[in-house]
Amino acid sequence: MHPSHPDNDVLTRLIQGENGEQLSEIEHLHNCQFLLNAGHETTTNLIGKALICLQEHPSMSFCVTNRPINWAIDVPCATAR
Repeated sequence: MHPSHPDNDVLTRLIQGENGEQLSEIEHLHNCQFLLNAGHETTTNLIGKALICLQEHPSMSFCVTNRPINWAIDVPCATAR
């Protein structure tokens, strides 16, 4: 990221603030920790639920290993249950 050409991502928007209001350094730190933990938790839960599904439905192992997976459709649907 270059200061004259900022990216349009979450951290850049947090740093830039909104309507002239900016977060303190400690608020930035807390928000970064929150975003990191939120991403980690959802990924960990998704992987864990996927493994449980495969253990409970061994026949699905064949499908997972022998055909392409549409990760956007197959995985969230199977693990959201």
